[in-house]
Amino acid sequence: MTRATLPSSALSFAAAIAILLLSGLEDSRAVRPSLIISIYLLSTLIFDAVQARTLYLRHDDPGILGLFTTSVAVKAILLILESRSKRRYLRAPYNAYSPETTGGIFNRSVFWWINPILATGFRRLLTLDDLFQTDASLLTEPLRNRMQKSWDRCEYPHLSFGRISS
Repeated sequence: MTRATLPSSALSFAAAIAILLLSGLEDSRAVRPSLIISIYLLSTLIFDAVQARTLYLRHDDPGILGLFTTSVAVKAILLILESRSKRRYLRAPYNAYSPETTGGIFNRSVFWWINPILATGFRRLLTLDDLFQTDASLLTEPLRNRMQKSWDRCEYPHLSFGRISS
């Protein structure tokens, strides 16, 4: 034990309480897993794994090794749970969002959300029913209306978007 052991443990405990509170708050207000918590857990998990390896190589006290290893395992489980999509727990209209929208950082980083479409396309031809619902902001009707409003403010009022007015 060193002089930094107690402050380090206190900070780790405070961070665990903050993660618990932040995760609960984030889960109630967002459709996708928390980016901040996922990045924090991943980065600290990497450093803790290196520290656990060092503790094992030094053959430290078995109680400390067990406690620290358990801490690393719990952090890994939290990372897995925090990275999972919340789609099945969402209510309408949020449960109709695409997996890309509701997926966590790791899911979106490696395009894991697209695997079901690829598997379906491998088995048979894809139809429109196999694809995910399009985000409302990407539908053509709202975009066309926005374009028409912009065109109407244009300095050539005798022209109309898509057709020539007389």
